[in-house]
Amino acid sequence: MKTSLPSSRCVRIAAVTLISTIGLLLGASGQNQAAPRTSQQENTARVRTPVKAKAQPAELEKVSGKLTLSKPAIHANLTVYLLEGGDRMDTTNVLTLDEAIGKPGVVDVKETGSVNELVVQNGEKAKSVFIMAGDIVKGGRQDRTLGTDLTLAPKSGKVPIAAFCVEQGRWSRRGSEDAAAFSSSKNTIVGNEGKLAVRAAKAQGEVWDKVGVAQSKIGGSLSKSVAQAASPSSLQLSLEDVDLKKTADSYARAMKPVIDENSRAIGYVAVINGAVYSAEIFAGHDLFRRLWPKLIETTAIEAISEKKGKAAAKPATAEDVKEFLSAAEAMPATEEQIQGDFWSVSAIGKSAAVFQTVDKSSKGQWLRRSVLKK
Repeated sequence: MKTSLPSSRCVRIAAVTLISTIGLLLGASGQNQAAPRTSQQENTARVRTPVKAKAQPAELEKVSGKLTLSKPAIHANLTVYLLEGGDRMDTTNVLTLDEAIGKPGVVDVKETGSVNELVVQNGEKAKSVFIMAGDIVKGGRQDRTLGTDLTLAPKSGKVPIAAFCVEQGRWSRRGSEDAAAFSSSKNTIVGNEGKLAVRAAKAQGEVWDKVGVAQSKIGGSLSKSVAQAASPSSLQLSLEDVDLKKTADSYARAMKPVIDENSRAIGYVAVINGAVYSAEIFAGHDLFRRLWPKLIETTAIEAISEKKGKAAAKPATAEDVKEFLSAAEAMPATEEQIQGDFWSVSAIGKSAAVFQTVDKSSKGQWLRRSVLKK
């Protein structure tokens, strides 16, 4: 018999410290009776707030002046400006998580027994794998969103990575999925509020709250619930809603001409309801183009979720977009070690936040910079 964690035990993080035990977890595959929990298993299975490393002053590289904007692409309440600029590095040998996950001998993403930590491993002999903060991995005991940008070197060995649950009430296999591993990564967490909960607050309870907000906003815009029967609280399953995907596809199709015309683009800025919403900048055009379908789907869903929001009194212009990028990279920044040579660099101000992961063994090289409007 497989014993799943009762939904009342999958509580918000604020209540976690009150729990002294959480019963039995998923039994070993193929066995009829779940084995008794050891004290070590009890400890690792608890929901935990990831420990924040000590931050120290840092500086963001100034790149906005080296970028040019494409003509705007507009659909409904979304305007997109592509960013063109020289490649910072050759990214042709860097796989995305979506390209690599679930393929034999490439990338494994597995459970550790802790809600807030997974383990990843790149088995590729020649190619690195880039994990984006916010990537959702589907399966395991609960769907997760990954907490940081991270590059897995070829033959990386097992590497721990921070993760946050984007689903509640499940701690067992769902359908035919593997309870110990994750099989796909087709979407990312949506909404700047959710992204900030992952990258700035780093708080599980806040992530859960923002997932609920996102589901509610999307459902309100579509005039239907996007909660799915298999797991109503799962953000990933909500993002797979047929009507939502159909609507998001209409946004993506409208953006296709501008991406086709700007083959050397390395990023983009999204303007929703006339206000600058976010920007993504990558180290190379090849990596950006392969991530574009995932990125534009996320942005389209964010625009859909904000369709009933208030429009800006004065729609943002190209000059406003440039000022947004310039002001963000001028904010005071801090850095904290993730592991080894990888450090998270962030600047969080009153109106915007910037995040990137740098590799200090490669002169501070970074693959992605995210800029979020607060």
